[in-house]
Amino acid sequence: MNYPLENLKDTEFEKLVALICERILGLGTIVFSKGKDAKFEGKANKFPSEREPWLRNTTISLRVIL
Repeated sequence: MNYPLENLKDTEFEKLVALICERILGLGTIVFSKGKDAKFEGKANKFPSEREPWLRNTTISLRVIL
């Protein structure tokens, strides 16, 4: 299934990225504000795997880069 990501508004794309990160990393995903970065703190759900989850803090860029 193909989805036309180029049709998303910037804010819609940012929300999509944040939701994907929350699904993969977990509820430790925190979005700072519109058009900015997010961060993840804690133990990941499924990254890089469920057996050996990631345990660290990181910054996630939510910006649309053309």
